[in-house]
Amino acid sequence: MQCPRLYKYKYIDGYRSEPSAAMKTGTMVHLGLETYWNGEDLMTALLNMESLKMGDDWWEEEEGLIAFAKCQAYVNGYYKKWEKDDELHNIFNDAPITIYPELKFEFEHGDLKVRGKFDVLIVNKDTFESVVIEHKTTSLSIDSGGIYFDKLPMDIQCTIYREAAHMLTKKICKDASPVGEFGGKNPCALPLPRVFYDVISTTKSGPKQKTKAMGGKSVVRRKDETDEELVARKEANKETIEEFGQRMVDTYEEDDSPKYVRHEVSATFGQHVLRMIELDEYTTLLSDTRFQKTRNSTACGSYGGCAYLDPCLERGTLQDSPKLVKLDVLHPELDGERARKLSSAISYNQRR
Repeated sequence: MQCPRLYKYKYIDGYRSEPSAAMKTGTMVHLGLETYWNGEDLMTALLNMESLKMGDDWWEEEEGLIAFAKCQAYVNGYYKKWEKDDELHNIFNDAPITIYPELKFEFEHGDLKVRGKFDVLIVNKDTFESVVIEHKTTSLSIDSGGIYFDKLPMDIQCTIYREAAHMLTKKICKDASPVGEFGGKNPCALPLPRVFYDVISTTKSGPKQKTKAMGGKSVVRRKDETDEELVARKEANKETIEEFGQRMVDTYEEDDSPKYVRHEVSATFGQHVLRMIELDEYTTLLSDTRFQKTRNSTACGSYGGCAYLDPCLERGTLQDSPKLVKLDVLHPELDGERARKLSSAISYNQRR
């Protein structure tokens, strides 16, 4: 939906850009939150995140070290915020629930075959009602009612998740419920699943000069001091990565500003049906090779600039671009080793 030609480059030709710092950070935080929803403790989450760094030298560079310290703080704060009293664990009023982290799904809608993966799916084991949780990290404001959440009722990703959860829980219900178990009523007449954006507000902060309160001192230019000498003294007075990381941990354990927000993406049944119709119409367009050649030039600068710009402008080829790699599988997010199957479910009464 960002750009038809971008879709062709990524999902038909199979070329992807190297993960950006933001993508690596998001993946790292997702792993920490996956560990939380698997019912494991904070130490396990941090160890899992540490293991994800293996094989990627970026995490050992200064930018990566700073990013990892922040990722640890985000996940630590998430545990402190929700571990003892998670509102979503009790969303069905003490009914037993089953939690499916990183669950793949697949369904057909007319001629359209849809595949994807939930961050988290929660199912009420008594009624088979369900809740979808989508993890997000953003540097935008996540104050209640802010612009970040305004567009979500139109978001096709939320629509796909809602439809997938509805299809899946209907199947679970049908398999598990003999006819008549609910007093003769249709056991699979389920309401639309609820969808929640589970958002962490990220920071652009980095190590800073230590004040006297932090064990440092004010650094001002001395008489006859060179620029190089001043820079060296400032560097020596700057927080270490460990000190910076601890400051981030303290910051994200505070509740003075919204750093962790869960926002329900509401939709009526009629709105949901309209979104699914829009999905049908757009995918019909995408199947047209002529439409795939269309360029949305207003998106060229999105997310820091398009990695496909040179091939798109015929200043090079996909094969020769240093920014792009050819994938062995078109959808590594779904076909990779970390994708879960239904058997990975966790019953909440066995979690802690």
